[in-house]
Amino acid sequence: MAQRRAPLRIAHVTSSISRIGAGVSKVVRDLAEAQSGNNDTINIITLLDRFTQIDQPSQKNITVSACPVTFAPRFGYSRSLQRTLSDQADAVDIYHMHGLWMYPNWAAGNVARKSAIPYIMSPHGMLEPWSLDRRKWKKKVPGLLFEYKNLTRAHCLHACSEQEYQNFRHFGYKGPIARVPLGLTRDEFNIASFATSGLMVDLPQPRLFADKKYLLFLSRLHVKKGLEFLLDAWKSVGNDFPDWHLVIAGGGEPAYVAELQKKAHDAGVADSVTFTGPVHGDNKWGLLKKAGIFILPSYSENFGLVVIEALACGVPVITTKGAPWSDLVTEGCGWWVDVGAQPLVECLKKTLSLPGERLTAMGNNGRLLVESKYVMNVMARKMREVYAWMAIGGPPPDCIKFD
Repeated sequence: MAQRRAPLRIAHVTSSISRIGAGVSKVVRDLAEAQSGNNDTINIITLLDRFTQIDQPSQKNITVSACPVTFAPRFGYSRSLQRTLSDQADAVDIYHMHGLWMYPNWAAGNVARKSAIPYIMSPHGMLEPWSLDRRKWKKKVPGLLFEYKNLTRAHCLHACSEQEYQNFRHFGYKGPIARVPLGLTRDEFNIASFATSGLMVDLPQPRLFADKKYLLFLSRLHVKKGLEFLLDAWKSVGNDFPDWHLVIAGGGEPAYVAELQKKAHDAGVADSVTFTGPVHGDNKWGLLKKAGIFILPSYSENFGLVVIEALACGVPVITTKGAPWSDLVTEGCGWWVDVGAQPLVECLKKTLSLPGERLTAMGNNGRLLVESKYVMNVMARKMREVYAWMAIGGPPPDCIKFD
């Protein structure tokens, strides 16, 4: 009879598990939920915000310790979080710290080292060169005070892709790195695979593109996402493809969204571009399912979770080499182009001319890729192997890289 594995006591530490934390929060929630099916004890230690109770995992065997911020909300200083970490240290085998530069990492790193508890860090794109170059002065103080120490003394870092792994080495980290991609939950994959077009409801101005094929961007509206490149490219090609419409879905800082809308107007393409604002739940999946092509023209992505959401919906994807998606080419489910407007122009001229059968075949390839490689239970299993290696010892799992 196989020996039953010993349960682990896992504590995820993050600044937010609500929609305020965007993609990082989603990964933490999904990973905790996927891990909760084992005999392990799962606790999430986080800062309290106005959406924490609404968005927290519902499983009874996941404990959420949500701590109010004392002051400096952008930094997230919380006396309650410090006490919680200290009080619970005797009941933790592994800390998994998510994100960088905020107080929860400072507190968790101190407690972990003081209590000799191993910890792994998932920077979630915050060590990417593009991110490090932005607002360096804001990162310098927390870096010098605690984060560089946290990183150099971590038992392991978690990279979502080969590209992120290489960036960790370029940053100077010399320790072991767990190369484990993110994934969709099984429920999300089923929704993406089998949802009907009837899911899309209550979108602003749907009549503008209801009778057209559309090119979809769906993500946070942020300068990092390369939307200026996309609008410049659409100015060059949009009029040549009157049966296509560009849909830009997502929320962002109002001033930046207004800049993008003005850019579309000034470029003379406002009639063929729709800004939907934020979309969630059924609206998001319905919008993805109906898309002809998905596009993510980012300067930099450590992974790009929305790429696998689109692929799972059977939609071929265009993204840039700022994102780690060579799979799009090798698996025949999309296009991987250089960063900038002109590469997008050249790609769109080819892709928007393709027959529907070709796009459908590429979409089917993408769905198969996600099912085989990018589902959350695979990530949870591999991370559990990493935790056990850190806490108990033995041979490192296959996903650990030392070179």
